[in-house]
Amino acid sequence: LVSVVAAQKPDAIDRTLHLPATVTARRQAQLSPRTTGLVAKLGVDAGSRVDEGDVLLELDPKLAQLQLEVLQAELAQGGLEKEDADRLVEEIRALTQGGAFPKSEAETRRAAAKIAASRVQQLQARVEEQLELIARHKVVAPFAGVISRKLTEVGEWVATGTPVLELVGTEEVWLDL
Repeated sequence: LVSVVAAQKPDAIDRTLHLPATVTARRQAQLSPRTTGLVAKLGVDAGSRVDEGDVLLELDPKLAQLQLEVLQAELAQGGLEKEDADRLVEEIRALTQGGAFPKSEAETRRAAAKIAASRVQQLQARVEEQLELIARHKVVAPFAGVISRKLTEVGEWVATGTPVLELVGTEEVWLDL
């Protein structure tokens, strides 16, 4: 229920109108994680004010980080293998031109160098993918507002798409009379 008081001229009669009304936020969202995991940190509660980009909840990223370390080690190994394959190609370049080295063996070494380069590209893509998966362990506020409901607690297992928080925007609201 909202009361509206209108200022009148000094000689006018003052009136108070009681009108039923509701306030509706233009933006409302049920927030959920973009991956499955164990809630490790919950930085907000119902009633908390948040800004766009604030990290509201974090899932435990330990397994994803370990997988990233494995991929980074594989990438380093792939880089060394590529360097070695490139070195072998360079060694036989002059020998092949002079006829001192079989052309078929030279082609085999060139192919091995291309395969090693391709493997490095694949591993770089997998590292980028893993970094994105780690980033998905955080629920970030898409806009400024107030947390209206908290639907999970630290230690709970949550699935992708399961609402964990409700956010109501405070920038624009409608007053329905």
